Amino acid sequence: MLAIRQPKHFKNNNNIVLDYKLCSDFNNKELHHIFPKAFLRQNKVAKASRNALMNFCFIPAELNKEISKSSPADYFKEFSQINPEFKDTLKSHLIPTGSFIDNNDYDQFIETRANSVLSEFENLCNTKIARLMSNDNNKAVDKIEDKIREIIDHVLSKKEGSDYWNKFIPRDIIDVVNKKVDGYLRKNPDVSPTALNGRKLLDFCDVMDYCKMILVNWDLFEKHFGAKSEIEKKFVNLKEYRNAIKHNREMDSVLRKEGEAAVEWFDKTIK
Repeated sequence: MLAIRQPKHFKNNNNIVLDYKLCSDFNNKELHHIFPKAFLRQNKVAKASRNALMNFCFIPAELNKEISKSSPADYFKEFSQINPEFKDTLKSHLIPTGSFIDNNDYDQFIETRANSVLSEFENLCNTKIARLMSNDNNKAVDKIEDKIREIIDHVLSKKEGSDYWNKFIPRDIIDVVNKKVDGYLRKNPDVSPTALNGRKLLDFCDVMDYCKMILVNWDLFEKHFGAKSEIEKKFVNLKEYRNAIKHNREMDSVLRKEGEAAVEWFDKTIK
């Protein structure tokens, strides 16, 4: 898991090549003790604890020798001055930072890193969209909205060609979108009105507009969405989750779970 994160070199943030066939003995990759064994020995940490899995990361052999028995507080400070991207370097190794580093608190470091590693494994076991939500839920919502727009455009274009708007889109949605388009064209006079049709007009719609388009044309969308009874509920959950994210509102655990479930449902359902 640590290897596929492409761990970076502490001094320059370059990727560490983890192929032993490409390395000499001098620059071979070693499992580095983040809290060096000699340092832990001096601080009377039990021998069995010094080799805790959470105390290892990948670095080149020559850097391991350079660090030697320095404390994390000392060599983290040194490398942060050499490498302006040192925080990103540490993230690539899932090495946490905080007062426990400044204080060389080994037990707190091990516990904190263990939680980070556990979260990473949980992310890897989830779907791709779930992993994206855990890192950037705003981006995940944008991706699902775009996926919904694409399937609507695909289905209606296949039925009617690119000029499907007036035939398949409900009149109330058309009226609202036309007002939005008028405002957009006034602010962007260089854009031709003829360039805004079909797929591009869908960008001016709200989440629940997509739901209505699908339901009023259910015979065309049924094979893509399956159960009609589920779709409105999932759209409502997506809308509430989206609005909380976009407007930076607090959300309770129920809203979050239902929203995340809706995002995953759309991701799996739309093919």
